[in-house]
Amino acid sequence: MIGTMAPAGSRMSIVGRCGFLLGLAALFLSAGSSVAVADEVAARTVAHEESGSFLISATFDVGIADEIVLSQEDDDGNRQAATVHASPTLGITPTVGFKLNDYLEVGAELVLAWMVPEDGTSRRLLISPHARARVAFPVYPKVTIDMMLAVGASFWGEADEEEDARELNEFRDSRAGWGLRIAFGGGYAFTDWLTVMGSIGYFTSQAFGEDGDGDDLTARFGTVQFSAGFRVGF
Repeated sequence: MIGTMAPAGSRMSIVGRCGFLLGLAALFLSAGSSVAVADEVAARTVAHEESGSFLISATFDVGIADEIVLSQEDDDGNRQAATVHASPTLGITPTVGFKLNDYLEVGAELVLAWMVPEDGTSRRLLISPHARARVAFPVYPKVTIDMMLAVGASFWGEADEEEDARELNEFRDSRAGWGLRIAFGGGYAFTDWLTVMGSIGYFTSQAFGEDGDGDDLTARFGTVQFSAGFRVGF
C-alpha cells in the first residue's frame, strides 16, 4: 500500500526541469528568428529539410534524474503519494515525418524506454506511440537547431514481482495511460540525405489502474533525456 512508503521526494522538481527546457526553447527561438530574416536562409537549408521531404530518424536515449511517483486515492477521496527513484533509463526512438515547409515537420514516433527502480534488477518496458511536431531552423550551412513536441498513448509492460521495487508491487501489472516528450537539439548534415543529431529533453509517462483493494492507483514516470542518432531524408 502507498501508506507504507517513504515520504514523497524529488531530486529535481518538474517545475525546475520545465523552466530549464523552456529557457533552451527561448534561446533556440531567438536564434531561429534571427536567421529567418537573413537573405541567406535558403542557402543554409539542408536539402532533406526542404518542404515536401519525407524523413526517417532513430535515436538512442539515456535518461537521468529518473523518478516514479505513485498516487493512491481511496473511496473517501483521501490521496497518498510516494516517490521511487530509478536508475538511468535506456531507450530507442524511431520516427517518421513529412516536411510541410522548410521549417515544420509533422509525423509520428515510437518511444521504447526500459526503466528500473534503484533497488531493482529487472527493467520494465514503456511503449509510447506519439504524434509529433518538430520545428527546425538553419543557422549555418549544413547545421540546424530544432525543437520537438510529441504526445500520445503510453503502455507499461508487466513488471517482475520478485525483482521489482517493493513500493511498486501494487502496480506491477500491465497498465495504459498517456505519454509526452519535449526536446531541443541540433544536427549536422553530412550529405544531402543524412544528418547526425543530438538533443536534450524530458519524457514523462502516466498510467492508471487499481490496487488489490480496488482503490485508484496512478503512476507517473519522468526522466531528463539525452538523445543521439541520425535522420535521413528523401
